[in-house]
Amino acid sequence: MPEGAWHCCHNFSDQKTRILYFITPKAWDEHIPPAVIPTEEETKFYKGPNNDNLPDMRGAIKDISRQGCTDDIGCWPVDPAEARKTGAVYAVRDFEKLNNVHGTTHPMLLRFITSNDYGHFGEMVLPAGGYGPRCSDPDVHKGDGALYCVDGPVTLVDAEESFVLEPEDTFFLPAGTKYQLVNFYYHPNAKTRKRKTKMKTYKGIIFDLDGTLLDTIEDLRDSVNDVMKIYGWKEHDTKACKQMVGNGFRKLIKGRCQRINKNELFIDEAVNQFSKAYQKRYLNKTIPYEGILKLLEKKRN
Repeated sequence: MPEGAWHCCHNFSDQKTRILYFITPKAWDEHIPPAVIPTEEETKFYKGPNNDNLPDMRGAIKDISRQGCTDDIGCWPVDPAEARKTGAVYAVRDFEKLNNVHGTTHPMLLRFITSNDYGHFGEMVLPAGGYGPRCSDPDVHKGDGALYCVDGPVTLVDAEESFVLEPEDTFFLPAGTKYQLVNFYYHPNAKTRKRKTKMKTYKGIIFDLDGTLLDTIEDLRDSVNDVMKIYGWKEHDTKACKQMVGNGFRKLIKGRCQRINKNELFIDEAVNQFSKAYQKRYLNKTIPYEGILKLLEKKRN
């Protein structure tokens, strides 16, 4: 949001919204809060009564989808002076952040959301793994800065003392302060990474039986064909039966019957005939799928 651009936020979800807000001192006007708030006539919205009389922003909003590069640092996502003239605001989505590598001895990923002559705002992603802790190259800035830890902890060190930042901790860095980030943990630390959740512990596992643990298709096929014989209909092979099953016995039989007789009483009788046939043979050819018994034994132990 360039200096002077009006903006308003709406939350259309059923959850509260928390926003990390970053304002550079140069962007502050002497009138805080603003002396004048735009009226409805000065605001564009769906079927707004004054839309046609307000500036057309299609030519003012620049395409920021191109691949960024190091030379874009200082003017990302667009040229700041031009953006302040037009008042256009930009949504910088995750894939539109300006990726760059910080340091050569200890490389760390930098992902700029915005970078201009007023300030720089983005993510630092500090890797994990390797021999010993992962560190960033030492750095120092001409202006004041702040670090907000989203996924941590991360250790902040300088020549004299160290600080551990836990998730949602913030650290103020006055201008000229030399610092280095250290990750002693096994996962990357970043400023805007989603916090990881602990693995849940489960007391039991529920498996589907028919067609998941047990191969029941041959007994189902024979039972279906018993019904087909009773009514003098064409019998089905195994391949055809595999395409029929999966939605319960009634739908299986109803799908065969409706081609000839859609009467519900007739379908009820056919389902009853199938149930009798299946109860007689459901263990004849049904077997566990390969490896299932070993799997269940392993899970039980």
